[in-house]
Amino acid sequence: MKISVPHLLFDGSWKGLLTGIFEVFERKWFNARVFTEDDYQATMFDDCFTVITDNEKAKRVYNGLRKRLDADSFKTFFYAFFSEQQAGYQYLLDMAVYVFQNPGKVSDNFGHPAVLGVSRFAKSVGREAHRMKAFIRFQKFSDGTFFEVIHPDFNVLPLIAGHFQKRYTDQPWVIYDEKRAFGLYYNKVLVQEITFHFWEQKKDTGVVVQRFDDGEIKYDQLWKDYYRSTTIASRKNEKLQRQHVPLRYRKYLNEFE
Repeated sequence: MKISVPHLLFDGSWKGLLTGIFEVFERKWFNARVFTEDDYQATMFDDCFTVITDNEKAKRVYNGLRKRLDADSFKTFFYAFFSEQQAGYQYLLDMAVYVFQNPGKVSDNFGHPAVLGVSRFAKSVGREAHRMKAFIRFQKFSDGTFFEVIHPDFNVLPLIAGHFQKRYTDQPWVIYDEKRAFGLYYNKVLVQEITFHFWEQKKDTGVVVQRFDDGEIKYDQLWKDYYRSTTIASRKNEKLQRQHVPLRYRKYLNEFE
């Protein structure tokens, strides 16, 4: 069956996208459009194909990309996926088609719109990941677990987990992405994905509401006092401060609470 402009619907996962790339080559749908199932709004004239995530197909595409892209180019391709933007997914599909159809090193050809688009999305995701590493401030709960809630523009939690695992290898911690309703828990051995909802943590449900460690409260106040004591009111520059610490990141910093 010939489809003029097929619409590929995948589950939003990395392996799902790679499977979609495999299906494009299997069916020679090189002009395909790609969407996540949750975000797609169909019309009666659309020709839709639902991608069933397949580990073997995804692995074949993954290995093919690793062979054709150098380490930096593959990292760029991988980072762009976490933008969670439909335009980003489309650029990734188009770039994969371009890479597989053209021999030689083509990943640096920024004259190609897909290569340029992937690079821009990857840079945005990379900046967000870097800022999360810089601005996350854990708070210690009474059970010894260090906890932080984030709300990043992009899905950077999988990209920063290794950084915190290496930096805080001797203490348990949780970083929770409230925007995407999942988090990562490190138990001093391995990192596990977790899900829960803060609004369900009520005493009448039997769920234990965790409180902060007494020492954490003291350190929090000590840091605020230090911040206030070192601030020179006459030299305060709000504009410059916002350039270095944007407003949307200040909720992670206790000196701005």
